[in-house]
Formats: sequence, structure tokens, C-alpha cells
Amino acid sequence: MRRSGTRGGGGGEGGRDAPPRARRPGPGAVTADLVALRARIAAIAARPRGAATSPSPARGGGQGGGADSPGRLPANCHEELTPFGPVAVRREWFPDDSGGDVRTLSSCLGFAPEDLQRPLFLDTETTGLSGGTGTVAFLVGLAWRDGDGLTFVQYFLCDFNQESALLWAVGECVREAGVLVSYNGRTFDWPLLQTRLVMRRADPAWPSLPHLDLLTLARRIFKPRLPDCALQTIEQAVLDLHRADDLPGTLIPGRYFAWLR
Repeated sequence: MRRSGTRGGGGGEGGRDAPPRARRPGPGAVTADLVALRARIAAIAARPRGAATSPSPARGGGQGGGADSPGRLPANCHEELTPFGPVAVRREWFPDDSGGDVRTLSSCLGFAPEDLQRPLFLDTETTGLSGGTGTVAFLVGLAWRDGDGLTFVQYFLCDFNQESALLWAVGECVREAGVLVSYNGRTFDWPLLQTRLVMRRADPAWPSLPHLDLLTLARRIFKPRLPDCALQTIEQAVLDLHRADDLPGTLIPGRYFAWLR
């Protein structure tokens, strides 16, 4: 669930500034989408003739898997079956003893204590940074409290035909949650996933959950002190967390389309 600081930047609160995703995409986002589009076109053009009508067995055609599909999986991933076919997933568990006083958090944040006891942390990586009906979440990262630790899950699209399977798997996690926790997810990640549900005609729809968007809190607390409230800015200035070998968000869509080749 690592995201570049380019998403969730430092706009204002309330009526002074619109949420970042409500604005018209800036030149950087448009450029990133053009790079991703060009990479996708190049990937299609590079396919052998007949590839469009004969899905690669290595990718399982998005539905059946196939004997060679594990060789096409990203590192540390395995396939899990859903009613809509297989989806690539990576699962990890980390010990965590940082559980706080839920009642105190409830009174501060305005969420019911029983909801805060079942948080679902959400992040996505997408084929574009400006949203819209053509943008797909090819990687969905989720985390939740599990005993004395955190379970961390990443669902990955090895083929666009597997999107229904990915959305089904994510929906199963959403149905077990009490509150969503994200960083700029209220205006980007969550609406994008809802759009994909509509495009895929998924049924039943996901439940509507309370949403704790940490970007909103970060702006209220740190905007007067920091140049912006991008995620990496908060990580470095507040948490003293510095990423190593991180890929800028503008390059991620192109890398994904290159992988699909």
C-alpha cells in the first residue's frame, strides 16, 4: 500500500479549496495519463497477430487459470479462486501492539466504537491518475487488524479480464469492515472502485461504510506548518519515514502496461 506523494497533495479545507480529485486534472496528471496510454498502445501493437482472439494461457484468459498461470504471477503472489475466476493475491501478517483506546478515538473522530474496532485500510494503484470511467485499479491494497497484528493483502490484475474477480475479493473484505481508512481515498480510490463496480455490473453492491480520510485530518493539523500535505511529505516531516527505491506515481501506470506485454 505504498503510494507516491503525488496523490493526496496539499489543497485547502472547507470552502476555500475543492478536494483534490474535484479539480480539473493538472498538466502532471494529463502527462501521466498520456504516458500510460502510449504504453498501452505500444503493448497492444507488439502483440502477435491473433493474440486478441486467443488469450495467453500464461495469464489464464482471466477466468480459468491454466497450468502455466502461476509463472505469470508477480513475485510473492499466488492465485485465489472466486466465483468469477482466479485473482492474484499477496498476503502477509505483521505483529502490531499499537492498538489504542477505541472509545477515545470514537469521541475525537465521531465514529461509533464498534466501527473503529473493525477498520479496513484501503489504497489503490491505477492505470491513470485523473480517474474517469476508463481508469482501472490494477492493484488494491487492504489491511485490517487480526489478533495481535495486521493482515496485509494486495489484489493484483494479471489480466483486465480478472477485474470482476478482484472486485469480488475486495468486496468480501469490505463487507467485514466497520470503517474505511484511507489517504485521499474518499475522493479518489473509493469513487473509482464504485465506478468499476457499475461498469462491471457487480451485484450485490458493497455496503456504504463510514470513511476516515486521513488527508482531511492532515490538512487541518499540518497545513500551516508544511509546504503541502502529500503523503510523502507527511511521512517524512511527521513520522520521520523515508522510502527507499520508491517509484514515482506518474511512472506506475506505464510500468504496469509494460508488465502486461
